[in-house]
Amino acid sequence: MQAEVEYLNQVCGLELSPPEICRLLERMGYSVKPSDGDNKLLDVSVPVTRADVLHQCDVMEDLAVSHTILYSPFTDITN
Repeated sequence: MQAEVEYLNQVCGLELSPPEICRLLERMGYSVKPSDGDNKLLDVSVPVTRADVLHQCDVMEDLAVSHTILYSPFTDITN
């Protein structure tokens, strides 16, 4: 499957480079690389265990989750 870098960034409200997007999606179990033919596209291999991933909007959701987990501050709930 292919995913558009601009779509992923626009919908998530991000400004990530293709390598940054690849790194975040790899954390979610995808195999991802920038497309050889077009640097605005990513070649995405979906794990066989992810039958729920059908379209680039599903990839976008996982990008948002990965970015949120990695970059959002955690709240101390012990107090």
